[in-house]
Amino acid sequence: MPFLDGGFVVAKRLKYRRRPWTADAEHFHHRLARIGFSQRRAVLYLYGWTFALAGLAVALRFIPYSDHHGHLHVGWTIVVIVLGLLAIAASVYLVYVLEILKFTRGRGVVAARRAVETGEFEAVRPRD
Repeated sequence: MPFLDGGFVVAKRLKYRRRPWTADAEHFHHRLARIGFSQRRAVLYLYGWTFALAGLAVALRFIPYSDHHGHLHVGWTIVVIVLGLLAIAASVYLVYVLEILKFTRGRGVVAARRAVETGEFEAVRPRD
């Protein structure tokens, strides 16, 4: 999770032509706090997300969901699939809540209000 957080922050700084080593408030926990998460809720969510990703990684390594001949064990395979779906759901929720991928089509009034409340506006580039 720290690598993903740092990677997204550096990518955003480079995107907006800022020096990657300068400080800003674009880390996951800053962004969660800015959109209304309490400190406790932000930490619990990030710990939960980290736990889901780590649980999937450990499960893929240690759960015997298949034998050495490629035959799957049904029960263990279901466990790994559930852990994978949990990790995917937590990741999709993070991408959605933090607007890591912004869907600009059909933004409307709600998005404009949110931009005013959070102070995050997209840069307007003049046409050439």
